[in-house]
Amino acid sequence: MSGVNQHYLPQFLMRGFATKGGTMKSPVYKAVEHHKSRGVMHARNVMSIGAQRNFYGKEGPESIDDAIDRLESRLAPVVRRLNLGELLSDDDIPQVASLATHLVIRAKHMRSLLEDGFREMGGLMRSYANDGHLLERGVQRIDDAELARMIEEEAAKRRVTLTPGQRHLFKNLARAKIQRKKSDPVFKRELSEIIESGANRFEQEAVERSEQTHLKALGKGLDPAPRVALFQQLTWSVAHFSGEMLILSDVPVVAFSADGKGMSAVLHKDNPPALVALPISTERALIGSSVEGQLPIADDINRVGAKFAHEFFITERATEVTRALVASIGTAPTIFDDPEWREIRRTAPKED
Repeated sequence: MSGVNQHYLPQFLMRGFATKGGTMKSPVYKAVEHHKSRGVMHARNVMSIGAQRNFYGKEGPESIDDAIDRLESRLAPVVRRLNLGELLSDDDIPQVASLATHLVIRAKHMRSLLEDGFREMGGLMRSYANDGHLLERGVQRIDDAELARMIEEEAAKRRVTLTPGQRHLFKNLARAKIQRKKSDPVFKRELSEIIESGANRFEQEAVERSEQTHLKALGKGLDPAPRVALFQQLTWSVAHFSGEMLILSDVPVVAFSADGKGMSAVLHKDNPPALVALPISTERALIGSSVEGQLPIADDINRVGAKFAHEFFITERATEVTRALVASIGTAPTIFDDPEWREIRRTAPKED
């Protein structure tokens, strides 16, 4: 991946879904890209698939791009061995968990989720900016305990120790000031303008902010220990789907709910889903499960993989089945469709 043309879908993984040509010294791996908007494309070199100019920033010895190369130099040999039919050993499990984590964190889809999050936040802020009763709602939620906490924090900043009498006095003064402010039309207008300005910045700078946040997260560590530990809790195996043809989407980690029929996003929940499938070649997939005896079939992996795909998936060749999957690309629920986020939207003030 190292260089200007940086892959957000690793080449070492795509090669398992490609036909090999060229020479022994200069092999060429070609795959068929099935794209959400461009449809099924002609087979082409994986070097030109799933890549974007300087996606991880400028190249260099201390760059994120270089760090990804170093990490993948440890992970790629495990995938190659498993694709040759070697058994998965206990020693491989930490590497497999690291690979699954790595593919979730580095994906272009992760950056798009961040961008959507900034836009969603801007929209929520705007609904509050246009709420004429915002101050009244806020005042109602500030109880005595909250006021006491705020006063103690301010005293600590100023390195002042308050007596019980002083705390009571400051609390009454703060309450009186809040009551005056909530009915001040000038203050209410200024507050609304500040919130509106913040909403505009979130929406206008969503692309830039998402890139900065993603790169900052990657810069802190490509192998976050908590997420790796969660993936290590699953029971891992290699499923061989002889005669079948798996797809590889640009969101490679495919997640299933406990009954094996639904879907659950692995990108934002605290715990891993009941079943995870990570296709590593046309006929093989790594399977991580917390439910004994539960294994998906190839059609399930492809169906869910296509729905979770952000922009595209690749295959060794195009068939009627893979062509039909194009229509479902990107139709899976997102983080902003889950019940918690829907409740936040529902309770936000509505614009007049």
